[in-house]
Amino acid sequence: MNEEPSKTYVVFRSALFSFAWPKEGPDLAPPWGKDCAAFVKERLRAFDEVTSINGPHQDESAWTLDVILGGERYELHVHWALIGEPPVDCWVIQVYPVMGLIGWLFRRPLQHFSKLLKNVFQTLETTEGISDVQWMNFEEFSNVY
Repeated sequence: MNEEPSKTYVVFRSALFSFAWPKEGPDLAPPWGKDCAAFVKERLRAFDEVTSINGPHQDESAWTLDVILGGERYELHVHWALIGEPPVDCWVIQVYPVMGLIGWLFRRPLQHFSKLLKNVFQTLETTEGISDVQWMNFEEFSNVY
């Protein structure tokens, strides 16, 4: 059985995306990162394996992209966060598989999960203006977030 990757959180720095507060709207503005999520979406479209990519749509604390790769569904949660000590402005992408009840019950291996992570890695590593790319597992991310 294929093992799922453990490092599914990527943290990076970039001034390419806006930290500007919205000029209109309620006091609780949407989370920063819509432009970052749109950038990731456009870059992932270049990969032949990506069948479909929708979003970004706003969640409670992130902008979510819905990705279908080789018939498997994934969500990418893109958001800003203060990371480390002292805290530094960073962008975060969290990659999650989306499985139905049968998938969770029988823990079918995800054939394309590693491919999606490689595509995200390639997108970040080949873009000028993105630096300090660090992949983390849940525990590592929790320790710095």
